[in-house]
Amino acid sequence: MRLILIAAVMFTGMASAQQYKPVTTFKPVNTYKPVTTYKPVNTYKPVTTYKPVTTFDVNSGNLYYTTKGLNNATNVRGTNTRTGTNWNTTIKTNGNMQGLDGKGNSWQYDAKSGNYFNTNGTICTGKGASRICTGGTKVP
Repeated sequence: MRLILIAAVMFTGMASAQQYKPVTTFKPVNTYKPVTTYKPVNTYKPVTTYKPVTTFDVNSGNLYYTTKGLNNATNVRGTNTRTGTNWNTTIKTNGNMQGLDGKGNSWQYDAKSGNYFNTNGTICTGKGASRICTGGTKVP
């Protein structure tokens, strides 16, 4: 009886082992595809969009060198040929201005309000005949 039982257990174990089949349906899939559609695009545009303009005012002796700058602002470098004084101005498209005067003082002008501020202490408010300037050097 023991022999039959052992044989039955062995046969049952073998039958189970023979029924086991390893899973072979797994296949590694390479889904990586290199990007081949990239093309470098040259979007650089030069800052100066037109030729610089040089203007000379015979009455004042001022020589103006005008260029277009960032955001379509106008840059003006000025020199008085009689005194040697130099200055510069940046005029934004909204009319606001800033720059350095002939003595090296920084200044700015707000076109909407007419306010002018200069590091020499000059402050101007208003526009036209109602313009009032205080401190520093009077600005026309």
